[in-house]
Amino acid sequence: MSLIVKQKIMVYPNGEGGSWAGPTYHTATTVTEDIQFVSDLLADVKSNLCVDDNKIFGVGMSNGGGFIGTLACDPLGSSLFNAFAAHSGAFYTDLGGPENGCKPDRSKGPIPMLEIHGVVDSTVKYTGGQGEGGPQPGIAEWVGWWAERNNCSGKKEDELVDGSVHRVSWTCGGVQGLVQHYRVDELGSFF
Repeated sequence: MSLIVKQKIMVYPNGEGGSWAGPTYHTATTVTEDIQFVSDLLADVKSNLCVDDNKIFGVGMSNGGGFIGTLACDPLGSSLFNAFAAHSGAFYTDLGGPENGCKPDRSKGPIPMLEIHGVVDSTVKYTGGQGEGGPQPGIAEWVGWWAERNNCSGKKEDELVDGSVHRVSWTCGGVQGLVQHYRVDELGSFF
């Protein structure tokens, strides 16, 4: 009998002053400094622990979810992770459409992206507009930009959980569901 042990390494960094660069209320660091911090942190983890380079994922919520979008758009930030996921992301640094200076590292191929958001979120509004830290894009548009950036096709929409959870997914580079969005009708703010 053989025993297979699978372990996870989870790291929960917090931006300087309790937030990540991007919104106007964050003045402690710059976007460049925060991306370099994440790179240095990941290098430190990899030097001290056995890390599978093919299974490194970036995940965040609210301001952290927005920073996930910032990392994904940056050449260094996007090279650090194999996929990205944001929950209720406040995407202050990714405005104005898919061709807005977002320049991810494409050496690994298309950028896998997942976004989950509540329609009645009053803190990070699903429809976008003025947020606490500046303007934000509408969430459906933002996810669509990632489908465009990845040259995706085959948009598919499903209704789940009694019609209150909606999944939109795209096929990108031959991979079904490489970009996905879950819109939850009754989900509001967490704060």
